[in-house]
Amino acid sequence: MFSGHPSQLTAIGFPALIEHLASLGHQRFLHIAGPTTWSAARNRSRAYEAAIAEQGLQSEGIVFGDWSASSGYESMSRIAADLQATAVVAANDQMALGAMLALSEQGISIPGDVSVTGVDDIPEAAYFSPPLTTLRVDFAAQGRAAVQELLGQINRTPRPYGDVLASELITRRSTGRAPGTLP
Repeated sequence: MFSGHPSQLTAIGFPALIEHLASLGHQRFLHIAGPTTWSAARNRSRAYEAAIAEQGLQSEGIVFGDWSASSGYESMSRIAADLQATAVVAANDQMALGAMLALSEQGISIPGDVSVTGVDDIPEAAYFSPPLTTLRVDFAAQGRAAVQELLGQINRTPRPYGDVLASELITRRSTGRAPGTLP
């Protein structure tokens, strides 16, 4: 069960996502964050950093996008040739899609050289090439919970969040063993 402030809702699934990548041997990560003016982007970045620290892994840094595929593409295009990370954690599926195209254009294999993940599980995520490992987020449930929290604050009757807010890790073919690790 999760109890907390609505701004924390987007952070729930990052530990599972990072644990999945670590179980595949990944030690070095890069985060493609959303714009710093958005609380969801700041929360996802904090969740990423906390999950990396909790697992004792290494972040190769954070680059910023604007939630669009083109910003993921541009961010990854600038650094792909010097990429030290073996896993890229994008703050949403659209930026992951752009990053995947930029990596592919540089001759970097997904997931052979780099695993890529996203967040949101947009309907198209299953049809990317390769299909995207992502966190499925129930936005309708988050909206209902946020309204309940707001009403609780107005009425001064706090309401706890329930399990309905948990995100689900959807594992697809964009993640694989880290290069140089044994199966």
